[in-house]
Amino acid sequence: MNAIKYAITGALLLLLTTVNLALANSYTIKSVPNPYQQSEIIYVVDPDNVLTEEDTDTINQRLKALEQATNIETVVVALPSVGQVDTREFANKLFNHWKIGKKSQGNGLLILLVIDQRKVVFEVGYGLEGNLTDAKSYRLMAEYMLPLLKQNQFSLGMTEGVEGTASYLEQQYANGTLYSIGHNQSFYAFVSSLDIIGYLGNSLYVAIAFAILIVIYSFWGDRIFTIRNWYKAKYVTPFSRFKKSLLLTWVIMIVMSYYLNINFIYHIVIFLVLILSIILGAFLSIFRNKNKGRQKKLICPTCRHRSIIEMIDNKKSKLSKDEQYLMSVGAVTYRLFYCDEEPCNAAFKGSQTNAGWTMCSHCQLPTKNLIKVAKIDPTYQESGLLTLYYHCVKCLKDSKKTRVIPRKQESSSSSDRDSYDDSSSSRSSSSSSRDSSSDSDSGSRGGGSSGGGGASGSF
Repeated sequence: MNAIKYAITGALLLLLTTVNLALANSYTIKSVPNPYQQSEIIYVVDPDNVLTEEDTDTINQRLKALEQATNIETVVVALPSVGQVDTREFANKLFNHWKIGKKSQGNGLLILLVIDQRKVVFEVGYGLEGNLTDAKSYRLMAEYMLPLLKQNQFSLGMTEGVEGTASYLEQQYANGTLYSIGHNQSFYAFVSSLDIIGYLGNSLYVAIAFAILIVIYSFWGDRIFTIRNWYKAKYVTPFSRFKKSLLLTWVIMIVMSYYLNINFIYHIVIFLVLILSIILGAFLSIFRNKNKGRQKKLICPTCRHRSIIEMIDNKKSKLSKDEQYLMSVGAVTYRLFYCDEEPCNAAFKGSQTNAGWTMCSHCQLPTKNLIKVAKIDPTYQESGLLTLYYHCVKCLKDSKKTRVIPRKQESSSSSDRDSYDDSSSSRSSSSSSRDSSSDSDSGSRGGGSSGGGGASGSF
């Protein structure tokens, strides 16, 4: 009997724990209390009292002193849950929703703690990304916060983390290397203070890898990809391949940064431009001078030498009788290429049927020429008709092809105008609501934005 009682008690406790977790407050961007709408200046948002009252006061005082000393705006948010939303994404949207930081300086910082996901996030404004890099943000977490948070000492962990971060930023300000403040500082002091490797992280290596791939494709791309359509074959300069590959790289990075929210992608763009400008600028200038005045040849698919030359004269000698006839009547255009490398001497041919010529079912050659077009315009009551008349220049047979043109449809301009008016009114109302919301957010504090810089840590 005791065993049964213990089992029932354990099951009830497990059920109550599950229900309690399910009923825990799960916050959205709009449901988190906005510190900028409070009657007094606060720096800590803790609606469920995750932090102790004493530590909350300590953090508020510390962040107030930080703002007075450096002008940096910091908000600490402690939440039990944000549902299934990714904490980095939630922090970024919350940062931009509140517009943390001064508008002209972008010097905002959001420190977010989410209990159920066991995550802490640093979301950094544009102006602070040079000092609070992704790597530096994580190092501050790992040093001051994560060891305590892993022991479920949430209040103490956040207090220690705020103290360590504030001390670091104040030291940066004292050294004259806090870029976002905008006070007079020497350029050398600012550059020497930057943690380049920490700022770039793995993006530096990705940039170098992209640069190497683009250089390889620019100079040896025609050796990698063989020519399939010889009619469209043309010599592409390394500089042209470089421009195309660089454009493709930018498109890939923009798509990645938009859909995957990858912050370091912007750093890759900057260093790609720098690296490629130096490397390719030198290589292309040497290559141009070296190959100036030379005949531009293609890579031979057979011997893999740059030895393919286009044949301009005496084309008919390399064509069959049917091909010579098609070229003479103007039905088909041919391009011939040959390899001048001994003993290869391979030959390649490309062709394209000219506009207005189609295949004759009797001759099995593109010798049908379009000679006449007749059209009956459609009306609102009857369909129209399009008739194409052909004549084969080889077998002299005539043929025609017809196509029905659908009747005209009555326009719905009145309904379109009504829908346009409705959409215009909705746009104007949404615009006014945006204006009113921006007015409510304006003030001495707020106005900053985040580009996704920062870091997250698990505990």
